[in-house]
Amino acid sequence: LLFVDLSRDRDSIACEGRNRTSINMGGDDLVDEYFDFQEPAKRPASIGDGGSDDVVQKKKKKRKKSRNGTDSDGEDVGGASGMVQSKYLRNFYARAIDAEGAGVGDAPNRNTDEEISDSGGGEEMAAAAPPELDVPRFHAPTPDIGRNYANYLRKAVSSYKAMKKWNGGRAGGEREGPMVIVVCLSARRCVDVLKDIAPLKVRVAKLFAKHMDADAQVKSLGPGQSPPVAVGTPARLRLLAERGALRLGRTEIFVVDNFRDGRGLTIVSDREASVDLAKFMQETVLPEMKKRETIKIGVF
Repeated sequence: LLFVDLSRDRDSIACEGRNRTSINMGGDDLVDEYFDFQEPAKRPASIGDGGSDDVVQKKKKKRKKSRNGTDSDGEDVGGASGMVQSKYLRNFYARAIDAEGAGVGDAPNRNTDEEISDSGGGEEMAAAAPPELDVPRFHAPTPDIGRNYANYLRKAVSSYKAMKKWNGGRAGGEREGPMVIVVCLSARRCVDVLKDIAPLKVRVAKLFAKHMDADAQVKSLGPGQSPPVAVGTPARLRLLAERGALRLGRTEIFVVDNFRDGRGLTIVSDREASVDLAKFMQETVLPEMKKRETIKIGVF
């Protein structure tokens, strides 16, 4: 008679199968043969099977990008010293003017912040930049400010009380412009900056294309009407300056917002924005800085 022990469980059978297989197989084969007896759900992932160990080995650590432009050493330019900011903008300006001379259409689609800040050949280019971009003309944030936009602007001007009472000149007189001008990469970034500086509780001129048309913006910058702070994009600021609406007669600081967008670009590395920024600086900002030393420049 043939007796079958029904009490034997699957693991016992698997174990017996393993013992039988071990007679003709080596160590590695034994392990594979043993696991072949088990259910797939119970089978542990081995290194060669693309298991958890493989996932850990293959997964690359993503480098967290700074939300602000960085120099060649990865330092946050917006929170850096006046010396770092000066070198950064001097190199940017020299590159932009050089590219314009060669034909903007021939310029690369974009420059990285590292290329702009790179000292390799950068010192030569920086030497060609105007003295208005020298270190003494920069307003660098103090350590206690951190990344607080409102506090940065509050301390950048001569008087916060004057900012709150600003009117941009007497009604019927000449346009004197805003006390603070912030230039941003895009209209979307402008909106973010408006939220960041809301704690100042002052009027702000919204000088970018998606908010209102140029005619309405010209009117908002009239004598006795100009808000103390203006936030805009390079192209729109340049247009308003060309139309005589935006003047820097009493402006105290021109701020380059160096936020890095989802594409990894800043206002100085995006081709279109950087060209307009350089031209606005060349045509409007630097001539005013040359006339008087009471206007500063900053990167935030």
